[in-house]
Amino acid sequence: MRQILFYFLYCLVTPIFAQDIELTEELLMGKTNPSLYGNKYSLLSDVQKAFQKMKSAAYEDGISLKVVESYIDFETLALQWDIAFIEANEGRKLPEKIIDEMVETIPIPGTSRHHWGTEVDLIQDLRTYQGEALQIEHFEPDGAFFEMHQWLQKNAADYGFYMVYTKHKKRKGMRYKPWQYSYAPLSKLYLKGLLRIPLMRIIPSLDVEGTSHFSPSFVENYIFDNLLNIHPALR
Repeated sequence: MRQILFYFLYCLVTPIFAQDIELTEELLMGKTNPSLYGNKYSLLSDVQKAFQKMKSAAYEDGISLKVVESYIDFETLALQWDIAFIEANEGRKLPEKIIDEMVETIPIPGTSRHHWGTEVDLIQDLRTYQGEALQIEHFEPDGAFFEMHQWLQKNAADYGFYMVYTKHKKRKGMRYKPWQYSYAPLSKLYLKGLLRIPLMRIIPSLDVEGTSHFSPSFVENYIFDNLLNIHPALR
């Protein structure tokens, strides 16, 4: 009950604006074409400027930051979600079990922070690694990106960026992602905007695989565990 009351109190706000842009439902869910900036990445104007300052500072310290993911629209994420669900379903697991496992690594389309243009997935450029870039082992001691990881932990907040999904034993929801950083001055507003819209109704009605198995309790837990269980500076 306390979670439900907190959710409604959190949503009871007047229309929210960021960079003079009204945060509509379509914008927050990645269903519009926002103005984005960057070379080989796509971010909101203020985010891009802050990231460039951080990138320059890191370069001066011998760290070359490389963005491997930034803005993702709804349709792109929906396709990724559907493919992951269909592939997992071939193993004949219960759909509810598949979904519970999926939301530990993939956000439900329409609820991703990457829809906002405030997020960057980062690796250290000019480093050799095996397998996929976004693997936790690469950010651990002796990993290819550990030097960058340490630098970001020490300095990213000075530029407004915070790791979203931290390494905390009691944190639920999305798994630890040492590569994803969010620009707090704007992403906090976008999160508040997202929580204003009727997610309890919208999420089960999305046109993606598995939604028939989205129970009310699952959606409520998803909102609190995946959307709100993040770095405190981003709430």
